[in-house]
Amino acid sequence: MTAHERLTPDEPTGGCVLASPVLSAVRTLRQAQVHADQYREVGFAPVMRTSTVTWPQHAHAFDCSVVVMSSQRYVSPDLTHFLGRGLPSQEEQYRLLRRILNERRLRARSQEPPGRAAYVLEIHPSARLSRNRAFRGSYVCFCDIPLGDLDLHMRKYSRFGIAFRKEFLLKKGATPVMYVPGLGRPALLPFRLYRRGIVRSNNVAFDEFWRRYQRLRARMEEAGRGGDRELARLLTDVREFLDIHVLSHLKFFDPYLYDEDKHNFYMEREWRVMRQVRFRLVDVARIVLPERFARRFRRDFPRYDGEVVFG
Repeated sequence: MTAHERLTPDEPTGGCVLASPVLSAVRTLRQAQVHADQYREVGFAPVMRTSTVTWPQHAHAFDCSVVVMSSQRYVSPDLTHFLGRGLPSQEEQYRLLRRILNERRLRARSQEPPGRAAYVLEIHPSARLSRNRAFRGSYVCFCDIPLGDLDLHMRKYSRFGIAFRKEFLLKKGATPVMYVPGLGRPALLPFRLYRRGIVRSNNVAFDEFWRRYQRLRARMEEAGRGGDRELARLLTDVREFLDIHVLSHLKFFDPYLYDEDKHNFYMEREWRVMRQVRFRLVDVARIVLPERFARRFRRDFPRYDGEVVFG
């Protein structure tokens, strides 16, 4: 694909001065070509479409085939897990990467001893849902960020990452979290008898829901003790599904923070697998690491023939 312009008269323009709208279109074409080349360098293949723009008012009519990028660069075909955020040095982070690749698994974070449970979900009824502290689970986190835009995320986490194709992780149960702008206001009043002045934000609305949900949980337990076992089992199934697959995936964020702020969770585009992820070396789509570890990595993993990117 080549961005190009066509002058309606086939003869040269000579000393013609193009009007500013035309020059702007030409600059746009050149920028689109530059951006497309940059994306190809990092393995991104933009899908292009062509449209024609004309300016008949000018003395020299200018027919421009405008190339417009239609691919969505803000999503990635891969999901990347960055590791070792809490470790004090890159040397220790590299050792962790090496251990993960040798074990062929990403361990889910859990307070339980290894082997005790495949999945753990702690529920804290007294915590505020809007503080992201009501649930604590064993899961592996990934980010859905294109390769060319990973730098901001790496500055917050680490320079060591493992990427897998989305198709591979979907089969492992990967799902994106659901972001809630805590300081935004709900479009509709969520509760009967609530006034607009009381529900000041999504934080207030969701925290009130959480309190009511806890009261409902207590009623579910009462139903079980009352002898209606079928109703108790049904309510328990619904509650467990909501806890595991919906409520624990809510992530509240402050939409007014700068992108660089470590508490701006929305920039993470997080996906989760709610248990450990086992893989083969051939399943790894990409390794991200600092360039100074490149030779060492190739020496440690000579059979790895996937992509290596220096972060």
